[in-house]
Amino acid sequence: MRRIAILSAGSRGDVYPYAALGRAIQSRGFTVRLVTFPPFGELVTGQGLEFFPVSDPMVAVKLSDDWHRWQSSDTDLPRKLWSLRRLLQQCQQPFTQMLDECFDACRDCDAILSATSGFAGPHIAEKLGLPCCWAFLQPETPTSHFPHYMSPWSRSLGRFANYASYAVASGCFQILFGNTVARWRDKSLGLAPSRASVVPGSKWSPVLYGFSRHVIAKPPDWDERKHVTGYWFLNSDTPWSPSRELSSFLADGPPPIAVCLNAIKGRPDFLDVVTCATRQTGQRAVILTGGTAAQPGRDSNHVITIDYAPHEWLFPRATAVIHHGGAGTTAAALRAGQPSILVPSFFDQSFWANAVYRLGVSPAPFSPHRLSVENLTAAIHDVTTRPQYRQQASWLGERISEEDGAGSAAGIFLRTLS
Repeated sequence: MRRIAILSAGSRGDVYPYAALGRAIQSRGFTVRLVTFPPFGELVTGQGLEFFPVSDPMVAVKLSDDWHRWQSSDTDLPRKLWSLRRLLQQCQQPFTQMLDECFDACRDCDAILSATSGFAGPHIAEKLGLPCCWAFLQPETPTSHFPHYMSPWSRSLGRFANYASYAVASGCFQILFGNTVARWRDKSLGLAPSRASVVPGSKWSPVLYGFSRHVIAKPPDWDERKHVTGYWFLNSDTPWSPSRELSSFLADGPPPIAVCLNAIKGRPDFLDVVTCATRQTGQRAVILTGGTAAQPGRDSNHVITIDYAPHEWLFPRATAVIHHGGAGTTAAALRAGQPSILVPSFFDQSFWANAVYRLGVSPAPFSPHRLSVENLTAAIHDVTTRPQYRQQASWLGERISEEDGAGSAAGIFLRTLS
């Protein structure tokens, strides 16, 4: 049986969609190996996929004070990227080790699918003579219709500047990872230098995009090898069981606001802000702490804090969602038909936050540094009293639920293999 390797090293939001894609491919008679960090082993094997662990090169950096200061900084994008480059220089050897482990994971495979974080994929495919396909959660292919998702501008810059922003972003990836990848190509793979970008979204075909056309339509200047397939949702075969305390809280009053606390960086007072704003608006809240310092518990009938609940279980039981705008959380809120309040920080978060705002499913987003009781109270009041937010969110949720993104992407990929 042919084996497909999927390279996706990142957070839980980076692993869930690729587990869904892998399951869809495996259901068509292939063996799928998901290559990611050790904490996600149970998630991967629970879906019947092969799990190949690779080391997280950022473990030591993420525990440092420099990393926490970088996350909470409100500097402009160029300075933020330069600070990140200095942090990454501390872990070049662990990055090389991760790339070597990705190579080992692919040695007995027949094809490779690479996420943005799996940028070793095309180089490994070149060495082993395997077909390789990019599978992205964000738009990486240059277009003149909107700027790159990491652009600090939320609006169109004009056709030329929009297109040029992708070259700028490619240059940023090269600054961050280019030298490490070049040395690894030479020493570990024995390959000549490559002029390709670290993440060449327009150079490799086909490219699979795991988001909905109802959220970001396929630009007219993308060719037929670029596919917007719909979101890749992971639907578990085993129903999740909430704690007795959570079940009791949900039954004791109207649907609460779901709050993703661990997504908000640089605001240790976020829990207090949310608690105060929801109380002032007469709303209840379920706050997902995500293993942060906040202690789980219940504050009478108003707020409950819990470590974890699956988004696909919790969000449909809510009345709105407060989150950071990451690709996975945004997708889950949209499919649940819930309006959002967005507090984006970095990477793709502002891109999705502004997309949701333009769709009429949320008020205007604001950064963590602009978050206040007054701003959040106004946003909660806006979302819960203006019916157009819920009407638009409900319509959009129905359209997204009708799509089989993972199945569509799996079919496209396997047709290219044949």
